[in-house]
Amino acid sequence: MSAPGQQIVLNNFDYGTEPITVTCFNCKNVVVTRTTESANATCCFLFGCWSLCCPGCQDVEHRCPQCNVILGLYKPS
Repeated sequence: MSAPGQQIVLNNFDYGTEPITVTCFNCKNVVVTRTTESANATCCFLFGCWSLCCPGCQDVEHRCPQCNVILGLYKPS
């Protein structure tokens, strides 16, 4: 189950805060996405370093663990 927020969808998958199982459009392997969190620029601007401690302020990038291509991005609202 994904948290509410803005999703940037590069294909028809529901990207959220947790890894999901998808077929990579680049290498065609069925994979569980590798996720990495990064500070959301808006939260950093509004709240400074505090936003780095707040999971709700983190963008989550989903990558293929086989070929490292970006499959999707979750941006909290």
